[in-house]
Amino acid sequence: MSKFVPFQFIFNNLLLFCSVWRVSVKNLLLILVGMMSIQTIQAADTGKVNLSTGVDGATVFVDEKRYDVTGKKGFLNIELSVGAHVIRVEKLVENGHFKMLGKYSVNVEKDSFFTLNLVLQREPTPAYLEWLRSQNNKSNLSVYKQVKEWLETEFVVVKSGCYMMGSEKGYDDERPVHKVCLNGFSIGKTEVTVGQYKLISRMMQYRKESVSNPATNVSWIKVQQFIKKLNAFLKLHKINKIARLPTEAEWEYAARAGSTTEYSFGDNPLNLNRYAWFQENAGNRAHAVAKKKPNAWGLYDVHGNVYEWVHDWHGQYPAGKVKNPKGVTKGSRRVIRGGDYGGNAGYARSGRRMLGTPIAQGRHVGFRLVYTAPVLGRKIP
Repeated sequence: MSKFVPFQFIFNNLLLFCSVWRVSVKNLLLILVGMMSIQTIQAADTGKVNLSTGVDGATVFVDEKRYDVTGKKGFLNIELSVGAHVIRVEKLVENGHFKMLGKYSVNVEKDSFFTLNLVLQREPTPAYLEWLRSQNNKSNLSVYKQVKEWLETEFVVVKSGCYMMGSEKGYDDERPVHKVCLNGFSIGKTEVTVGQYKLISRMMQYRKESVSNPATNVSWIKVQQFIKKLNAFLKLHKINKIARLPTEAEWEYAARAGSTTEYSFGDNPLNLNRYAWFQENAGNRAHAVAKKKPNAWGLYDVHGNVYEWVHDWHGQYPAGKVKNPKGVTKGSRRVIRGGDYGGNAGYARSGRRMLGTPIAQGRHVGFRLVYTAPVLGRKIP
């Protein structure tokens, strides 16, 4: 049952207050009315912000003071005083391993109302980063060691130099043959294997395939996602390397290995069987990497087995000498190189260019990585 304070009680205490402090009832009432007026004026000097984050249960901080928690679907209506404010939103997710973070500066005007859409970024917490670095975590340490060993032992250093790119005997898009000069780089001895791919990206599509087979069924876009994860891993563990796809010019330079012939081993396709899995010997399937002879620079399967994505958009070759080219700036299809297990000998030529949309993928397309190494000979002047 509700309890009401009797009016007589309030009146008697008001008279007592006035007698003690020698204030007339009239003056006291005037003071109270004035204070209420000031409060009313101050309350009006505010504006409203409708906060939208898409994350319910996130904590909102205004000027670094905890304010409230977002409700369903991440909405929260807050009333702020006139002036500049910094609004920060955060929420722990994935067992506290990551934070969803958003920060925004706002200027609130009197009686204003606006919606603020915050895009929250997912970031690992310092504690989780420390846990990942911990030497006590055997699984992560094992992955670290395997990735480090892969990058240190399964890549070939290619020194800076120049060569003639393209082929006069090939298709129109292989011409004109032109001089290309490149700075040094390191390139994988083989295509990225299923085992190497699974170290970084846990994809179920490889659950039945040999870890020594090339990783396939990856679009150009998926390859970029893999590279992003790999580089994040390298940065996290302070491995001073940045992985990427080779440019088309880098790929052909490494595949030719100093040769000027149609294949890295010469012009005779009858010798291809010793270097490549292709239509005549592959049995219409991909094989484990490095089972055929390498080229003169120690690269395996640059001819046959599976095609390999490169960085470039497909476009016309330039007519003159170029340095460190990266292809045309835009296009609709990316270049793939090297031939595959289902193609004839002509598709495996060093200068042969094939292409696919960035979202295309199949069992016959994989990729090879490069990274810039600390000492790779002189830079091209």
